[in-house]
Amino acid sequence: MDRSLTNHEKGLCLAILPWLENEMVRRLAPDAPSSGILHDNGQSNFEFGLAALLRAGIAESESNNLWKIVRSADESFDLPDGFNRIDLDHLLDALACHAGYVDDLCRVYKEIVPRSAELARVCDALVACSYMTVLANGKFLWTDKFAPWLVRHGEWDLTEFKPASGIEVDAALASIPQESLTWLKGRHCIQSDFVRYFYAHWFEGKWQNLSEPRNAPHDGWDLPLGAGIFRRLYGD
Repeated sequence: MDRSLTNHEKGLCLAILPWLENEMVRRLAPDAPSSGILHDNGQSNFEFGLAALLRAGIAESESNNLWKIVRSADESFDLPDGFNRIDLDHLLDALACHAGYVDDLCRVYKEIVPRSAELARVCDALVACSYMTVLANGKFLWTDKFAPWLVRHGEWDLTEFKPASGIEVDAALASIPQESLTWLKGRHCIQSDFVRYFYAHWFEGKWQNLSEPRNAPHDGWDLPLGAGIFRRLYGD
């Protein structure tokens, strides 16, 4: 949904972005072609991360998978005008994509213990937005609210969610255009392909042939319906 950010969501952005910038620079700078220029190596977590920094005005896109960091690490930072909920969805997408490469975040089914003040701040901000919960021992767990992003990147399995009823699945399948249904049924696609394609078009309870599909996950993903359709098309 294209809307303004709540105060908690703005705080989440301001927690993730400096941490993500540091992650991109720390991991890519040693092999950078020149100072301030990063090469994403064609690797999804770096592509997603740098694209999220681009939306926030922290990075600029160069040619041939090159990116320029345009903010000094010690420079004060605020969100650019117009940074909205869709931008946050893409930022969370970058976080989920990169999580598997971060020792403190890759334990997606287990308790998370952030070992840096920066990541602890990110986790606290995720708790404020209900994407994480904090336990009595000060450790964190992902919540189902963050499931769209974790499912999108294969960290959680779509079929672990209780599927929608057969009636709901039948109605949804009947509403999907034949060409799209053929794509979903005929490619023998892995779950990540199904998730990417189905949820890019299923929005607000119906199939929408959008000129620009919604590529980033969002809070409106109907995971039980997706689980039911995936099971129907590909079996249990």
